[in-house]
Amino acid sequence: MNSKIVEFDEEIEELEQEIVNFLLNKSYFFTGQKSAFAIIKSYFITRKHLTQEMLHNLTGLSRGTISQELNKLLEDGLIRKSHISSTGEITYTLDSVEFAFVHAFYNAQKEIVEFGRELTKLKEEIEESKELVKNSKGFNQISQIVNLLTLSVPFSLELYKMLEEEFHDLKREK
Repeated sequence: MNSKIVEFDEEIEELEQEIVNFLLNKSYFFTGQKSAFAIIKSYFITRKHLTQEMLHNLTGLSRGTISQELNKLLEDGLIRKSHISSTGEITYTLDSVEFAFVHAFYNAQKEIVEFGRELTKLKEEIEESKELVKNSKGFNQISQIVNLLTLSVPFSLELYKMLEEEFHDLKREK
């Protein structure tokens, strides 16, 4: 496999760009992930097989950034080295789009769980200082928001546990 980008018909290229933009800007899948990581991951979802040079041509990211992000994707088990040319050019492959989505959603939930821990601490601080600040302007609104968000944490934690199990099952299957 060489580093020449497979040319798509114009309509397909536009569709690919819409998919990448949706994944990056409108979906929940890449929440909390660095943009370079998410961009590269998006192109693996649409292209499956890519080299560092292809990614550079598609994204405009620096080769150093691409190299770092490819190493992270390899470390996470999302991609693998599928071919090394006689010139040393490496082709990377995403074997499972399902695994990529579960991985992304799992990471997003992990962020929510971590936020939940911080929220619990914040709620405790509010309770401890309630007598001092209960008459302060905005206290009731902030207190209600924190209470509402705190109620959603157990659901997020359960979802996270389910995703963690699914993620590890998929990782074992690979």
